[in-house]
Amino acid sequence: MFEFNKTEREEYMRRSWFSKGRFGIVGLLMGLALVLSACGSSGDSDSGDETASGGSSQETQDVKFMLEWAPNASQVWAIAGKEQGYFEKNGIDPEFLFPDDSTSPTKVLLAGKADFALQLSTAPAIARGEGEDVKVVGTVEALDVGIMVPKDEISTVQELNGATLGVGASTYNETCAVRLLEKHGLSEDDVKFVDPAFNLVAPMLAGKVQGVNGSQYEQAIALSKEGLETKVFSYSDNGCPIDPIQVVATTEMVEDNPELVKSLLKGIGESLQYAMDNPEEATEIFGDAYPELDPKSDLAQWQASVPTFCTAQSEAKGLLYSDPKEYEGLIELSQEAGAIDEVYPVDELVDNSLLPDPPITQPCANDRYKVDPMSQITE
Repeated sequence: MFEFNKTEREEYMRRSWFSKGRFGIVGLLMGLALVLSACGSSGDSDSGDETASGGSSQETQDVKFMLEWAPNASQVWAIAGKEQGYFEKNGIDPEFLFPDDSTSPTKVLLAGKADFALQLSTAPAIARGEGEDVKVVGTVEALDVGIMVPKDEISTVQELNGATLGVGASTYNETCAVRLLEKHGLSEDDVKFVDPAFNLVAPMLAGKVQGVNGSQYEQAIALSKEGLETKVFSYSDNGCPIDPIQVVATTEMVEDNPELVKSLLKGIGESLQYAMDNPEEATEIFGDAYPELDPKSDLAQWQASVPTFCTAQSEAKGLLYSDPKEYEGLIELSQEAGAIDEVYPVDELVDNSLLPDPPITQPCANDRYKVDPMSQITE
């Protein structure tokens, strides 16, 4: 059985390893632009090829936007996109807020203290199932999460029999770790689960666990620097939906201010394209904002992250598209875990109608989502 209290601390507390624990309070960054724009629905999928800064004289609308976690390299697109003027170009001036834990963004949104939130994993699906007024209006990142193991020591899931595994206390991690084991003939009784809390790297290096929940780029980069090469037994390949980072709004915002939502999403999409196409330049901008962080780790993490912003649908439907089938899986998973009472229609949670038009597809051309994240890293 799991040896920790089942709280909704989503697995991306792991991001704190990269922020070195320095930003664990709700913080304020410099203002980032969000939007009401007459041209918000008109798209230019080549936006990442040109600098947007300095070219807009239109008024911008202030918006409070809570990001998913403490400052970390997965937010390069946001900080660099603001600096380069992609939000301002679309009439937005977002003020970035940072949560004190990974479940805070949706809570802050529902408390009326933010206009939009970037939320991890199952939290929006659970909130909607509990009757809360949330809507997923875009999916920024589709994370390939699973059990990470030493590459030279463990080659199959069956070899986890008797192992101690660090599995973060969250609905997604707990449920998917068990599904992974069961698909390969094991059960939760065949392993020992422990809660690695905020740091998945140290227990692996110390040999206290034989595997931890992690991704193909974040922990892998950190562990590789310490001489430990890893592989991931993917949850999404073993009976679980993807683990998304989502742009969340209230239904009231979607219904009463659709142009504002469109403008924000277009600003996000263009910022993503710029940072995906110009990783070194974008990461340098991010590093100037957060000199406390390790610039080499920032760049490596961002370069490895780039393919995760693309999915099998992105080349046709563009960045930020939310796959209804994946969200149906998240809703079902939440119900299976006992986090909500019953499954509900996916369109009560997901709305793709406000995404950039035309869709921003160029960054995901040529099956970019299939690219090995670690192969993107430059020395």
